[in-house]
Amino acid sequence: MKHSCKSALAILLSLFLLATTVLTGCQQETPDNGAGEGSSAPVDSNTGHHNDKTNDKTDKPNDGTDTPGNGGGTTESAPSEVALPNGLVLTLKNGTYEVTDYTGTATEVDIPASHSGKAVTSIGEDAFKDCTGLTSIMIPDSVTNIGADAFLNTGYYNAESNWENDVLYIGKFLIQSKIDLSGTYSIKNGTLCIGDYAFYLCGSLTSITIPDSVTSIGKVAFSGCDSLTSVTIPNSVTSIGNRAFYDCTSLVYTEY
Repeated sequence: MKHSCKSALAILLSLFLLATTVLTGCQQETPDNGAGEGSSAPVDSNTGHHNDKTNDKTDKPNDGTDTPGNGGGTTESAPSEVALPNGLVLTLKNGTYEVTDYTGTATEVDIPASHSGKAVTSIGEDAFKDCTGLTSIMIPDSVTNIGADAFLNTGYYNAESNWENDVLYIGKFLIQSKIDLSGTYSIKNGTLCIGDYAFYLCGSLTSITIPDSVTSIGKVAFSGCDSLTSVTIPNSVTSIGNRAFYDCTSLVYTEY
């Protein structure tokens, strides 16, 4: 009888110890949230996804500035627009400069052939327009294009003495003709460039001869010259602008 009681008591003690062990283990167990060992990232109760914002990345383009740790450095490039002390404003386009504005008040301006090692090759549309005090302009040989109305209503443009047989030149550059130019016309020897819209709508012009010094003909240069029947273009010309001879409905002979 005593032996049976001892056995029953031993069994009860074992069960008590087992229950205590199980209970202690349940209290110490950490629920697996999927974050991995050592992770403290909270979990969205709705989606189950982690809300750890430290790893968020925005899709932002590289602006060329230095970002710590990215192995890069600050990239310096030439400014696209430069204001010179004499009032000229140059804009960098495709590796060369274009004169796009003039803010000076001088009566004379000398356009440089280059700036910071890059050539000045173009004078933009309306660049000197309405500079009524400007009476003298020096254009370098590096220029190959002159935009429409680049010198309109300048002091030089308005001086009748600067027009030769109804055509305005600035040095080696043919700027514009008067609309009533008629008959045959030979461009001056030594001319390098025929500007944009130079002979636009000269409806009474019948023939034009271009000397072999000319290298470029601007866009719309002879457009609308509907009486033009003959044009002589030399091999020296390497650039002809868009619609240079557009709507020249009588043109049947072009010599190169």
